[in-house]
Amino acid sequence: MSIEESKVRFQDQNEYDDYDDYGDQYEDGQENRTYLDYQQNQWKAYDFLFPAGKLAKLVKVQDTNINGSSWGQLLYKLKLIEGYPIINLIGAKDTGRGQFLAGIARAAFNTDAIIIDSGISSGIEKYVLRRGVKLIGVAPEAEIKYPKINPTFIDPQELTNGHSHIFLLQNTEENEYVWSQEVWFKLELAQRLAEGRGPKGSKRTDGKPKCKIVHILLADTPNYIDELKVAVRQNQPIIVVKGSSICNSLIQKYAPQSDQSDENQDQNQSQNELKQQKQKQDQNQDEVALPAELIELMSSGKGHFFYLDSDDSEDIAQYVHFLLTVTPYQDGNLVKPDVRQMEQEEFARQNMSESEEENQLQQNNNNNINNTSNANINKNDSTVNKNQSQVSAGGQQN
Repeated sequence: MSIEESKVRFQDQNEYDDYDDYGDQYEDGQENRTYLDYQQNQWKAYDFLFPAGKLAKLVKVQDTNINGSSWGQLLYKLKLIEGYPIINLIGAKDTGRGQFLAGIARAAFNTDAIIIDSGISSGIEKYVLRRGVKLIGVAPEAEIKYPKINPTFIDPQELTNGHSHIFLLQNTEENEYVWSQEVWFKLELAQRLAEGRGPKGSKRTDGKPKCKIVHILLADTPNYIDELKVAVRQNQPIIVVKGSSICNSLIQKYAPQSDQSDENQDQNQSQNELKQQKQKQDQNQDEVALPAELIELMSSGKGHFFYLDSDDSEDIAQYVHFLLTVTPYQDGNLVKPDVRQMEQEEFARQNMSESEEENQLQQNNNNNINNTSNANINKNDSTVNKNQSQVSAGGQQN
């Protein structure tokens, strides 16, 4: 079949009512241009098989100024039209975080979320493979390396198996993309994936995505500040996690200290002392001079930051799951939740409910016992009264 015979035209206009009219996207007025013709100008999609790995969708983006209708076509071709919660990793690189990343994959699996990173090794690949979670990588094509068969050396800039989709920004005469210049496209992609491409009228009336977006600041690479700025500008939650020197310094400097009751302070005093000693020992290694741009951003009071001073996989899973479920701030006013405290309160409520049920059962049992005892007493009284009546009747006869 020739290319001319295989061309697919946009025949069903009603299918794309949520997007711009196709006549608006062609300056030359050729409204009957084919899907393949227009695809040549902005992006191309391929099947990409990782050596000894899985099949992925590889999209080479030639023009990042993609409008609504072309986004719709792209997501339709990739079968990503439902609208998904998004977990965006900022500054991700494989630094041996291990099971901590498994918590992120578990949260994505439980919420049917998509994880987005830079396409190179971040350490989360094996965990998403186990759970079948979609992992999308976005990177400048000039900055990455394609994987080889039976390599003797694995380049740290190499695309990694485990990614279900990869978007590569190609250099043009006008633009030569390097790291950090993919940020706008990456977060635009996250926004489009969160919106989905449902039927007409399915979008939210307030202009926000149908699903939520959560950013996780890892800062394992130096290319994080621009993406962090955009996330702040988009008014989306950002989890700062322990691990990198940048994040450790942010937590030490900006994380709010949680208030505890006297009982909790007495119970946790020894643990806090040990923790403080460990922090003092590690402070010289972990604390670094924060970049001026980052200090300015943090001092501006903008952004919704949540600090996780833990490397436990269960903690990050709970944080991500919580922020993908609710938005703990309104009209720019942030209400920072204490996730552990919320869990303790919920656990206490459950225990209280169980205790109440046990008390109710015990009370019911006691009532049953009392009722049975009263019934036996009444029965005995009736028997005694009957015997007394019989005795009285016998005495009268005599």
